[in-house]
Amino acid sequence: MIRTQPKEYSSIRYLEAKRTVDDRALNQQVWHRLIDELGILPGEGPLQVLEAGAGVGTMVERLVEWGVCIDFDYTAVDSAPFLLDHAYRRLIGWAEARGRLAERLGQGRLIVDGDGQRIILQLRAEDIFDIAQREGGNWDLIGAHAFLDLVDLDMAIPCLFSLLRPGGLFYFTLVFDGVTIFRPPIDPLFDSCVEACYHQSMKRRTDHGEPGERSQTGRMLLEALTFQRVPVLAAGSSDWLVYPPYVRDEGYFLHHIVHLMEESLNGCPDLEPHRLDRWLATRHRHVEEGRLIYVAHQLDVLGRIADR
Repeated sequence: MIRTQPKEYSSIRYLEAKRTVDDRALNQQVWHRLIDELGILPGEGPLQVLEAGAGVGTMVERLVEWGVCIDFDYTAVDSAPFLLDHAYRRLIGWAEARGRLAERLGQGRLIVDGDGQRIILQLRAEDIFDIAQREGGNWDLIGAHAFLDLVDLDMAIPCLFSLLRPGGLFYFTLVFDGVTIFRPPIDPLFDSCVEACYHQSMKRRTDHGEPGERSQTGRMLLEALTFQRVPVLAAGSSDWLVYPPYVRDEGYFLHHIVHLMEESLNGCPDLEPHRLDRWLATRHRHVEEGRLIYVAHQLDVLGRIADR
């Protein structure tokens, strides 16, 4: 099916379009270990969950749809208020479509009841690092989905761990780990140069880090946890793989990925502008023709911090 290149790009549409891509990508071994661990997690009352970089709320939906049947209080944190505003409306629609009662409490708060389960949602438009400076470790589970490779890992790990209660779980998913593949090839040498420059551009997302290191956040995360002797309960690949025929809105997802690469690569001294423009236009055309195949290598990691 033809997917026309959009004239405008929307981060909300992108986050919604990648729901099916993420669903395929998430490592099922790691997910099932998470479900097992949640079933034996000690404590009284609802499970206390915090998500950093919650976006439009798809992980809340996934927890319920994929087998978390217990009550939980879910704090969704994102620094972009407009994403959480959309998440609030989206989650109301999602709950009602499942036959659940959605009680609107205002100020980003929502209670979802149904199927013998109560979910209390609080959407907070804040920086997770600011929250860590103010609040103690009260959460049973902290999640970060497609987030850790966007921030400084050395800052993020102690920040997130400080918010966990003793013995709490962390679930870090879709952590990029250094491989980007587009097929079919255009010019193999130039294709490789584009990939290398794209990975190099990830360093510029924050003020810290050695060249290229942010593109290998997945393996760096495992190394850091090993060095700190933090128990890893399960880990595995969670690669994005998008191929024709594209399902639902995945054609748009691919156009948006190419658009994000354009934003990252403009001004790169190692890429001739006219060649880069042709490369990007060709990738958009491959999507429109239903020919583009895209792979991004990522890792999922589940672990537990020690009792203090």
